[in-house]
Amino acid sequence: YIANWADSRMSSYTNVGASYECPEGQKGNTFLTGKQNFQAMEVEVFRIVKQKKEPTILSQKAFEEGNVILERFPKDIRKAMQLEVKALKNAKEELTELQN
Repeated sequence: YIANWADSRMSSYTNVGASYECPEGQKGNTFLTGKQNFQAMEVEVFRIVKQKKEPTILSQKAFEEGNVILERFPKDIRKAMQLEVKALKNAKEELTELQN
């Protein structure tokens, strides 16, 4: 539990033993912070956001046909993607040669 004014009061507390199995010799109320009550120096808050649409899966064909605009990506990502496309094209050509 993170209390109001957690950075200036010892009102926050923890007891993970009810939800998680602590390592041998550890107690759920002291495992994370050393004491049951603690003062937080910093708190990070996260939340799960539901995606509005399904992620797009890019295919080799999309790259070959120019349907992917690489300029929208950072330079290092663009370079890696270009190298990957080149490697895929080379592998496809080699496979075609082996099949013939």
